[in-house]
Amino acid sequence: MNDTVEAKIKLMNTKEFSAIVEEIVANAGCSYMDAIIDYCEKNGTEIETLAKLINVRIKGLIQVEAEDLHFLPKTQRLPI
Repeated sequence: MNDTVEAKIKLMNTKEFSAIVEEIVANAGCSYMDAIIDYCEKNGTEIETLAKLINVRIKGLIQVEAEDLHFLPKTQRLPI
């Protein structure tokens, strides 16, 4: 990872990163997991570096995606 990308990530907060992820999902029509992976690949950063910037809402959506793909065991959900 180069110094400018690393500095940019250190200055970013959860709200800003979440907005970027939401924008990628809306524009590309992809999953939240794919959006985060895409961001990391385009910016040359590790997913682990950005994990602390993912908000609770997006973490929940990623969990649902992972359960639907059978990556995680299904948990009970409230019908909405």
